Amino acid sequence: MNGRKSKQIRRLAECKLFEWYKSLLPPEQQGELTAKLALQYTPTVSYWTEYHEREKYTATQRHVSEGTRRYFYLQEKKHVRV
Repeated sequence: MNGRKSKQIRRLAECKLFEWYKSLLPPEQQGELTAKLALQYTPTVSYWTEYHEREKYTATQRHVSEGTRRYFYLQEKKHVRV
């Protein structure tokens, strides 16, 4: 994928992130939310790791956290591929 396409996907993902945060707020507070504030409210940890009960010290799967920029970017990227 070239740089232009990935930049377009990132911008779409940030718009979706903003709309998602806006939908979580009550209607009277939705006007106060800006795109910069929505990006500040995103979680800083973008991955979480799942462990098996028998193998406590080895990471078995690594997942992307929901509500992060990366999560929305990967969702948009999936739609572009199809």
